[in-house]
Amino acid sequence: MTQMEEVLRQDGKRQIQSACFTLAVVLLIMVLQLLLDTGFWYGILFAIPFGLFGITLLSRGMRDIRFAGLAATTDNQVDYQVVSKRMYLGIAMGWDDPARLYDMDGQIHSEIVEKKSFVWKCVLVLAAVFSSLPIAPRSYIFYNQSKEPTYLLEKKGGLRSRFFIRDLQGNYLYYAEQQKQTSHDRIIHFYEKDNVRWTAESDRYLEVLTIKDSEGMEVMTLKKDAIPVEAADRFGSMSGLLIEKRDHEPLPDDLHLFLYVINIKLTAL
Repeated sequence: MTQMEEVLRQDGKRQIQSACFTLAVVLLIMVLQLLLDTGFWYGILFAIPFGLFGITLLSRGMRDIRFAGLAATTDNQVDYQVVSKRMYLGIAMGWDDPARLYDMDGQIHSEIVEKKSFVWKCVLVLAAVFSSLPIAPRSYIFYNQSKEPTYLLEKKGGLRSRFFIRDLQGNYLYYAEQQKQTSHDRIIHFYEKDNVRWTAESDRYLEVLTIKDSEGMEVMTLKKDAIPVEAADRFGSMSGLLIEKRDHEPLPDDLHLFLYVINIKLTAL
């Protein structure tokens, strides 16, 4: 059994446990309503997002356990994107706006768009009201510079969520998880099968992240909500990450995807 397969099974079990807890909370709310004769509509408004979260977590957890054996069975051919040394990865002011990777001239090199139906949008709004968005599963489509869909990003639900990246055929290629914090640092690892490809390290007070490769060499820094002087009018109203590479080498797809994972975690996209 590969590490990715084991991690996917663990995530499936964790999502099922979170689903059971969430549905138990919904059941408790409904029972208390009947016993205490409290406001009916308030209880319904509270129960709907948690109920749908619970059902979604349960179905996705069962799916992950069922298909964990397919994880990491495909060798991935890494492509390279030619991008600038300084870039900006951010979202505009609208909640539905996609996250995009820009160069300093405003050219778009990639973007991700969340997959969500109208009903799911309504649920997410209610979830935001009750501060339960962090436990919600999310799915995104990655589009390259030619606006072609090339990857699927999945944020698993539950209290401790991981990200999995698949190709359009459904093969699992990468996953990312945050290491348990033992100090002030935040550490996020990006894996290909059993190997750490990239690591992001930050100090939660400085809001500056350093990306290192598998050998521990620094390849870029990310500054949260920093505004580049040369493009202040273009990016001043965006929330996101200012990216400063150490060299002019092309950006590999796996690192490209890792940047979006970090952006989602830091900006609550």
